[in-house]
Amino acid sequence: MMAEPDGPVELVIEGMLHSGEAFGRLADGRTVHVPNGTPGDRLSVRITDERKSHLEAEIAAVAVPGPDRVEPPCPHADACGGCDFQFLSVAAQVRVKLDLFRRAFQQHGIGGHLPEVEFHRSPEPLGYRHRLRLGVVRAGGRPLIGLRRRHSRQLLEIDSCPVAAPAVNRLLREIRDRHLIEPEPGELVLLAGDRGTGDVEAIFEDRRGGTRWIRRPAEPVRFRTASDLEIGLSPLAFSQANPAVAREIASRIDGLVKDRKTRVVELFAGIGTFTAGLARKAAWVDAVETDAAALAQLKDNLQRLHLLNVKVFPAAVSADLAPRTGPAGLLVLDPPWDGCEALPAFVSHLKPERIGYVSCHPATLARDLRPVLETGSYRIVSCGLFDQFPMTAHIESVTVLERN
Repeated sequence: MMAEPDGPVELVIEGMLHSGEAFGRLADGRTVHVPNGTPGDRLSVRITDERKSHLEAEIAAVAVPGPDRVEPPCPHADACGGCDFQFLSVAAQVRVKLDLFRRAFQQHGIGGHLPEVEFHRSPEPLGYRHRLRLGVVRAGGRPLIGLRRRHSRQLLEIDSCPVAAPAVNRLLREIRDRHLIEPEPGELVLLAGDRGTGDVEAIFEDRRGGTRWIRRPAEPVRFRTASDLEIGLSPLAFSQANPAVAREIASRIDGLVKDRKTRVVELFAGIGTFTAGLARKAAWVDAVETDAAALAQLKDNLQRLHLLNVKVFPAAVSADLAPRTGPAGLLVLDPPWDGCEALPAFVSHLKPERIGYVSCHPATLARDLRPVLETGSYRIVSCGLFDQFPMTAHIESVTVLERN
């Protein structure tokens, strides 16, 4: 094990990582990861930790800024762990995300299968987030509400968040100013609809597992999809945080339905963000979801919209489930960050004409697609990145495969 430098050392930033950190190399060849760096920066850094594969560091000073470095729009950008690309220009964020996405496919040995990748920007780089989860702790007899500090469980108190929608920030201020929560450790979830009707709600989840409503709206919180359907949302269940970009993604998924005869299997259906549009256009949808809160909201949405051509499977997505679903000409999936290792089993069973994979993690996407592509039975016909979370390293994509 090599000794760490005693004082600050000079580091030139070579590029960005999937974690959102920047990286460079010391004179002895060791790689250094540092938050808030941008390509081309010449920095003075302090080494904070030594790992097996790399060193961790923090910026002591920016000697010469890189060409893409900008002043961050958030006063908490140095310390907050929520947004890791605030020091990058918006144009540079696009280039970096495209590079990171392609790199994931190359690292899994399937870079040659990737066609030209489209990039769909968020209409707004700030004020887009309609769902926000904050931590709450007791501080001097009052509740301290904030976001996690980078690489820490400690909270950074905030009055507002620049990437949160105005309605979310207004709700946060109301909760604080009117003392609507007790100084009890837990998490606060804020949610706003996108219809401009002031439909907002909030829940508090304490560390004992209890949940209580802090604010319930007069009108249900809803999201209008690309099919002009209103999907009910719930702070208890995951929902897309950027409605404008979510509509674009839903439109892409809706467009995969070939005709009214199409049958669909949808994995990780969630609250029905894509299910509703698919059911409106297709003959039948098998929708698989395991989370209880999401299932409740999914069933409520289907019932309210009178979509009777959907069978809901309250089950975890696994290879064992594949033979119970289908037939289907279209397979749609939107897994969490750890992907869907059961994908090959569903493809083998269903043999769909098309696959639409909505991913939030390029590495697990590439891992899951590799065995499907290596069969030679499918090819990628389109791939688009959708900037669901500007100012962060988060990469949302829609990859479409067709059977050869």
